[in-house]
Amino acid sequence: MADRIFPRWCASLFALLPLCEVLYLPAGPQSLYAATLACALAGLLSAGAARLSGLASNRAVQVLLALAAVFPLVASLSRMSDFLRGTVFPRVPLWVLCLALTVCALAHALTGLSACAMWALPAVCIAGAVAALSFVLTAGEMQLSRLAAPTAAFLPQFWALLRLLLPSALILALSLGNSRLAGAASRGLTAGGAVLALLSLRSVLLLGEHTAALLPYPNFSAAGLAALGNFARHGEVFFAVPLILCETGRCAALLCVILRILPRRQTADLFSGAHSAIMQSASQRRTSMNIQIFDKNKCFDTKKAQRWFKERGIKFQMIDLAQKGMSRGELDSVLKAVGGLDALIDEKSRGYASLAYLAYDEDKREKLLEDGTLMKTPVVRNGRQATVGYCPDVWEKWE
Repeated sequence: MADRIFPRWCASLFALLPLCEVLYLPAGPQSLYAATLACALAGLLSAGAARLSGLASNRAVQVLLALAAVFPLVASLSRMSDFLRGTVFPRVPLWVLCLALTVCALAHALTGLSACAMWALPAVCIAGAVAALSFVLTAGEMQLSRLAAPTAAFLPQFWALLRLLLPSALILALSLGNSRLAGAASRGLTAGGAVLALLSLRSVLLLGEHTAALLPYPNFSAAGLAALGNFARHGEVFFAVPLILCETGRCAALLCVILRILPRRQTADLFSGAHSAIMQSASQRRTSMNIQIFDKNKCFDTKKAQRWFKERGIKFQMIDLAQKGMSRGELDSVLKAVGGLDALIDEKSRGYASLAYLAYDEDKREKLLEDGTLMKTPVVRNGRQATVGYCPDVWEKWE
């Protein structure tokens, strides 16, 4: 990537990858060894890939990396959606969760890989601190007798974890564009792997091999045993939130690789296109409206109407009914829009008695033309459309 990435940012970005697996990794007596070896090997391979990251300046390589990034991205979004639906939001449709996570990751990705790496640093620090606190709070309940020696049984879990870690790690390493970051990438994966291994060990020592095997998310369930007096009883929630942020960061980084194949201007348009269209539509609406506000003595509703149009940048013309009144054509248009004289006549006005005795509508119209203070205010007119009183719901629909 053209953006500059500092070594500590790079290390944090690669530490995200094993931390994301904390939520999903099955806990067993061999998980400690599988996680340690898988992350160490992924770190070595990522360091080698980072030394070849100069190849990513080639357009064909960029396209290949973008295509390769689709598969781990879809897998991450799918697993995160399944986790949220299975633990926190059981009634929310899966596609809604997946869409929301995709939008969040895309908004983050549009800031660039450098920004994603920068924000990975606080995310990793928070996740590490929460994991350490959770480990300490549950340390007294761990049974060391459940610790098992390494056997060949760890190999299936090792290969499964390596298949999950390696694609994302290699894609991001090749996309760094700086071979000097090879060591930082390796250190980040190793550090994140150490946290993953320790939390897997914690789950087995707390829950036992058989109980952990029955739970879909054993590390999440084990965190629920952590409590700080009466203050924090649901430790699994505090445990999961920073890890979900880490998973979102991984998705955003992979999206950066995919978006790289688009021209920079076109990438920006993905984010700003909808906003520009909305603003253009609003601008056209403002220029096409011809608002007149008829008022007497600046009543409270008139002031609210003025504020409503000002806040939306819509120009309007103020007309004093006491001094200028309405023309015959304006009155006819308003009466037709509001539904007749009864909607327009103000029965609380001082001169209403002079209007009340009139029997014919035509005489009442003439009286309104003579004395505009007999009308309710504000009268807001936009061409053939008009309202009496404060009617923001109606004005919102005007064009």
